[in-house]
Amino acid sequence: MAKHKADIPILGAAGAIAAIVTATIIMAYPHNGRSARQAAAVTGSISAIDQAMRCGPLRVIGLRPPNQNHPVAYISELAARTDHSIRDFVRSDDYYAAVLLIHGSSSPLPPWPRTLIPLGTLALRPRCPPITR
Repeated sequence: MAKHKADIPILGAAGAIAAIVTATIIMAYPHNGRSARQAAAVTGSISAIDQAMRCGPLRVIGLRPPNQNHPVAYISELAARTDHSIRDFVRSDDYYAAVLLIHGSSSPLPPWPRTLIPLGTLALRPRCPPITR
């Protein structure tokens, strides 16, 4: 009987460690339903998107639901990571200084200078300064 009582704290500790490890893994990869590759593409695109948004609002276009790449899935994260308001991202034909076409979409882009970034293609109005790496 004494041996079984000694096993209970060990099992409890093992369960707690498993819970901590699982929580750590989940927090380390906050991808909002996207793959690690897609999350890395967002991270690798932030600098270029931030530079483009210094010229004005950004229109984000891409795939449609049920695909996780829908532009709405990216806008809140891009807004937070570039320190811009969600209002600086447009999804209509309002005025915009740049267009981000998310990879995989076949939507047309305006005939502006383009830069390939990990998340897709970034088109800038000709009056905007070019993206520097």
